[in-house]
Amino acid sequence: GGDLDPSAQADANLHARMEAFRHLSDGEGDPDLAAEAAVVWRVPIVGAPVRGNALAPITLVEFGDFQCGYCARAESTMAQIRAAYGDSVRFVWRDDPLPFHDRAAAAAVFAREARAEKGDPGFWAAHDALLEPHADLSDAGLDLVARRIGLDPAAVASAVTQNRYEDGLDDDMEIADDVGADGTPTFFVNGRRITGAQPFEVFKTIIDDEMVRAVATVRAGTPPASLYEAIIQKGRVAPEPRRLSVSVPATAPYKGDLGAPVVIQEFADFQCPYCARAEEVLRKVLSRYGSQVRLVWRNLPLPMHANAEIAAEAAAEAKRQKGNAGFWAMHDKILANETAPHGLERPALVGYARQLGLDGAAFEKALDARAHAAEVTIDAKAASAVDIRGTPAFIVGGYELDGAQPFVRFRKLIRQALSQAGR
Repeated sequence: GGDLDPSAQADANLHARMEAFRHLSDGEGDPDLAAEAAVVWRVPIVGAPVRGNALAPITLVEFGDFQCGYCARAESTMAQIRAAYGDSVRFVWRDDPLPFHDRAAAAAVFAREARAEKGDPGFWAAHDALLEPHADLSDAGLDLVARRIGLDPAAVASAVTQNRYEDGLDDDMEIADDVGADGTPTFFVNGRRITGAQPFEVFKTIIDDEMVRAVATVRAGTPPASLYEAIIQKGRVAPEPRRLSVSVPATAPYKGDLGAPVVIQEFADFQCPYCARAEEVLRKVLSRYGSQVRLVWRNLPLPMHANAEIAAEAAAEAKRQKGNAGFWAMHDKILANETAPHGLERPALVGYARQLGLDGAAFEKALDARAHAAEVTIDAKAASAVDIRGTPAFIVGGYELDGAQPFVRFRKLIRQALSQAGR
């Protein structure tokens, strides 16, 4: 098992894949399953903390979360691997703090501060302490661990409070996303993925197979120091996102700088719960990137949402009366009440208009006349033209991003777009 995606069926399937690969040479097992088990991912390790022999033929990368019970459970298996293979396996850690673990990011910052003070040995001392059973990850608990392993408690507290290593954590989470590490722990043995806190035997199957390949690769002339990079060089990487070109209407509501190098178009539906869920991430995007991004709202009311169109027209009328500020004020009102009984019906929308100081008579007249139906339809047609069917859907600097996605996926596309713009 593992946090986020640890079903028993997935465990059973993984065991089946391992067995298929192990017995394939004897003419047994399913070749398709064996091929899946043999997939190599290009998992970078540059800059990450390392434990063990730098020239080891086997590199085991763990994407982990210090608040994850399955990561703690996997530690006994990691100890078994160290005992069985010694200097033949080196261990690499990459952070993947999950959003529903309230102390995971703080613990990851703590471990990074330990590394900043005492190098890789300091990191692994922190790692081992944080993954002890029933470890206390509160501020007080981290203070005790800091004193126990000889860190500067004031520096640790400052790092955690300031979230000092936020960019580094985001880097690791972006890599996790690229290689399909969707939950914790996720391991890669010379690029081959193992999901969850699996038993020693599952790791042994792949390690033994990879040992044979590593020896053959070195004998063929690859220096041991270059072995891992040679093995993963042609490994699988995240697919390139779809490129989309959709012009932005001059009248579309937006947040940010009109001259921003990266435009994010959001095709959304006011009655869509996933659109409401995306708001927190979008606020973070605007906060982190400031004048580098412009967020543009495009209407895509879905046919199964009875009040989506009238809500879109209400927000458009708010913009007509009070500009961008009026639109976003109505936008926030609507999404805040999206799940309330009757929260998006006409009487409620009229009430929001009054609360926001709009001209109530003009507002109701616009709704009656369907004054903004055409502009809503224009947005919907633009979405349909590029095969955008659901909400929320985003075009980030010309790249498609579908659904209520985590911040790191926006970050990756924004950085890619900024790089292409020479920023």
